[in-house]
Amino acid sequence: MLAYDTLKEPLREILNSAAVRGDGLWRDDIADLYERDSAARNPDNAYPWFRFYMTQRWTKLKLGSRSEAELAAA
Repeated sequence: MLAYDTLKEPLREILNSAAVRGDGLWRDDIADLYERDSAARNPDNAYPWFRFYMTQRWTKLKLGSRSEAELAAA
């Protein structure tokens, strides 16, 4: 499964990043949830983890080039 194999390290980096940990949107234990699903290779949650990765990646690409002032004004 893509979310548990190829994307394992990129997902771990995202889940442990300040952007995810500090935004107040995600649960405090989201990285632990991913690790449990990954260890169990939970097929029911593989697609949601893939969607999470794609959303975070798209957001970073889309907003990553904008300055803090631009983001605050948006």
